[in-house]
Amino acid sequence: MKKILSEKIDPSIRELLTFATSDHKIDQDYEKYLGSLNRILFGFERKEEIVVA
Repeated sequence: MKKILSEKIDPSIRELLTFATSDHKIDQDYEKYLGSLNRILFGFERKEEIVVA
């Protein structure tokens, strides 16, 4: 498991967020994850890529 801190949304992270929010809210929600101490975004990584499904 890897904590996601990148300022730019990687396409795989964008796809991962579609499971949690609607497509038109992804950018807003990602900003919330980066700016909040209470919201942390994690993803599974395999061969240096985030695993989506």
